[in-house]
Amino acid sequence: MTMRFETFSFLPPLSPTQIEAQAAYLLKQGLIAAIEHAENPSHADIYWRQWPIVPAKINSATNQPEPLSASHLLNQLEACARRHPYAFIRLCGYCPKSRLVQMCFVARTPQEGQ
Repeated sequence: MTMRFETFSFLPPLSPTQIEAQAAYLLKQGLIAAIEHAENPSHADIYWRQWPIVPAKINSATNQPEPLSASHLLNQLEACARRHPYAFIRLCGYCPKSRLVQMCFVARTPQEGQ
């Protein structure tokens, strides 16, 4: 049985290029990116843990993190997938004004045969 979650669950799995395009759209819209993972989600009891998105670079002059890029988000998704190979991993975009999830989709599913 295939688990169905979020926006793109009835489409074939997204390629890394398509995931990067969705991440670029998320950032272009001004949404706050979040990567979440769950080992055993179900429709009755869904608890997703957040993956910490570490900044790619820290500006030495201001000591502030550089803005996120789509490729950096894709790298963070891959790091989460390596750390949690049996987990569903999703990319979410939170709107800071409405404080609601504006965009969310499962980017990685558990490895086959695991």
